[in-house]
Amino acid sequence: MGSALAYVARLLWSRRRPPEEYLAALRGAPVLLQARLIALGVVVVSGLFAMDRLGWSPAWPRWFGVKLGLVLFLIVPLEAFQAWVGLAWLQPGLEETKDLPFSRRLERALSMQDMLWALSALLLGAGVPGLVWLSLARPF
Repeated sequence: MGSALAYVARLLWSRRRPPEEYLAALRGAPVLLQARLIALGVVVVSGLFAMDRLGWSPAWPRWFGVKLGLVLFLIVPLEAFQAWVGLAWLQPGLEETKDLPFSRRLERALSMQDMLWALSALLLGAGVPGLVWLSLARPF
């Protein structure tokens, strides 16, 4: 979670700076994106390990299925789309952009990333509080 927030905060903060500083911040973005994806993978694998160790399965009460569904059908696809935008659009766009102005591919990657952040804020704004509530109200 920290790497995801650091990624977004760094890019949003650097947008208010001169374009040269924003481009420099963008060049470090793929590293933060990869750290974010590795952290998500670790969290998902540790959750699966904990489920196996504790004997939990999707056949448990409905609230457990809701939690699994929110993770599998909301968080994982949003992160996968973010990875695709970052690795298939942002990184090649940065390679094409040696200096200002931004390449067309980089402009498209940044606009897709903005669209994804707006969608994530809306969906995760509803989904994450639901996950936290389910975890606190019915932890087992």
